[in-house]
Amino acid sequence: MKLFLRCQIAVLLMFFAQQVFAQTAPSGIREREVKVGTGEWAVDGTLTIPKGRGPFPAVLLVPGSGMGDRDVTVGPNKIFRDLAWGLASHGIVVLRAEKRLTQHVEKFRSRRIMPSIRTEVIDDGVAGVEFLKMQPEVDRKRVYVLGHSQGATFGPQIANEAGNVAGVVLIAGSTRKPGEMIEEQAAHVLAKPGVSAEERKGAEEAMANAKQLQHLPEKDDEFVMGMPASYWRYFYQYDAAGEAAKFHGRVLVLQFGRDYPVTQKDFAGYQKSLAGKSNATRKVYPTLNHLMQEAKESQDPDDYEKLGGPSPEVIADVANWIRQS
Repeated sequence: MKLFLRCQIAVLLMFFAQQVFAQTAPSGIREREVKVGTGEWAVDGTLTIPKGRGPFPAVLLVPGSGMGDRDVTVGPNKIFRDLAWGLASHGIVVLRAEKRLTQHVEKFRSRRIMPSIRTEVIDDGVAGVEFLKMQPEVDRKRVYVLGHSQGATFGPQIANEAGNVAGVVLIAGSTRKPGEMIEEQAAHVLAKPGVSAEERKGAEEAMANAKQLQHLPEKDDEFVMGMPASYWRYFYQYDAAGEAAKFHGRVLVLQFGRDYPVTQKDFAGYQKSLAGKSNATRKVYPTLNHLMQEAKESQDPDDYEKLGGPSPEVIADVANWIRQS
């Protein structure tokens, strides 16, 4: 599902300094290019390795929806790259990789292969876990799955299918169905003061598509919002909160108070399903948005276009939680 993103002199100078600093990995951290999976559908990835001697705990990063890159580039920000560097600075190996639908999009089109949740998220996620377990720098008993947005929704399924995963980190994950969420996102944009004609048109189209999602075509190969009906049907049959409860390892759920795509309603779904799970931890950050950035109280989508990577507090909390294992 798509988010409605639109890609004081001293402040500008501060931002410029931060941007220059953010272009290089912290001292001592190594990165190497890798291949995840096998055969023609293997995808390119980056393995980020802390300084020092391992074996280290490791985490697979699973991105949200859309055709983004492995860094999750949004405006001037590279959310997963910065998250990887931050976690590696705390002694954790991190794997981030391209999506199969992004890297091999021409194969899907030329062969008329229908995209699915499995080919977008699940299969390569499981392959990523297996890849990490084979790396000499990794403690294979301390491999984690960290999902953001839609990646958090399906993160527990990846962990359950991969097996022997120490824990899952669910950041801004949804427990509701996409039609309801897209309607809410569109309504949020339409209620914004001074909404442009372009934004209004996009939001109204999304509102109409959201209603269509709730009444999917019977034929699996009919497309809705750029994906076949079978793709959305999988979503509607999937129980995100229940899958998280079924996972036997540790669970960390993080929610943001100024996140309008994923709200407290989703967080409540995890709270209910994980209520009896002794090794589940939940935390809300009141002033952060969907991209883990400090944000205005108005929850303005324009915030995504400003330089500001994931909150250091979030990175430190995730790293400390992983290292407690």
